[in-house]
Amino acid sequence: MGTLTNLERTQAHFQTTRWSLVARLHHGDEADRSRAFEDLARTYWPPVYAYLRAKGLSRDAASESTQAFFADVVIGRELIATAHGGRLRALVRTAVQRYVIDLARRERVRGGDQPKIPINPETADTLVAAAAGIEPDAAFEKSWATAIVREAARRCEAHFRDTGKPGHWEAFEAQVFLPICAHVAPVPLAQLAARFNTRTPADIGAWIQVVRKRFQTLIQEVAAETADSEPAARDEYDAVRLALGS
Repeated sequence: MGTLTNLERTQAHFQTTRWSLVARLHHGDEADRSRAFEDLARTYWPPVYAYLRAKGLSRDAASESTQAFFADVVIGRELIATAHGGRLRALVRTAVQRYVIDLARRERVRGGDQPKIPINPETADTLVAAAAGIEPDAAFEKSWATAIVREAARRCEAHFRDTGKPGHWEAFEAQVFLPICAHVAPVPLAQLAARFNTRTPADIGAWIQVVRKRFQTLIQEVAAETADSEPAARDEYDAVRLALGS
């Protein structure tokens, strides 16, 4: 039998993680629901925040409104609990569009007993810079795609560190990931070979190819976790690539 493609692996993985984030929020115990909400917030606060900034809110106002959106809409109105299929990205984007209309109509007060979304100011500023000059919907899409990639990177790094191959990730990060995401010069393969005491730069190149394949698969898997069908999962992956211009 031939080897599976990355997309085929993702489709197989999808059978066990079918809209898994939503399933955990619906059916998990209290601890699992709490972790699922943290995962939801980690992926979706960046696009919500970027959308609000693109709508003209200040940094502080967008931060507070992002907190309020998750408390009032995602939790208070049970946004996810009322979802029955579809793409989570589209669901959240539509909800925040409507929420902006609510903001224009009345003052919002967030309850003090709601979980607080960990908004990182540096990440928030990076999002605003990346989305500068584009429409709010496009800002949402680009920030959503970036959050998907960041989550895939987090999982990818954890995988290689947990399997005793931290150098594989660090080489990929220095040669590929940071040059793309942080716009820094890639570290030459020869320099990385010296750093990791490998025989040749070709060894580092082989490491990077291993990580690249794993990373691409993880991007597909993370995108698939918020879709409700295999075609939707493919569409979400394509949306990530489109939003990031890849």
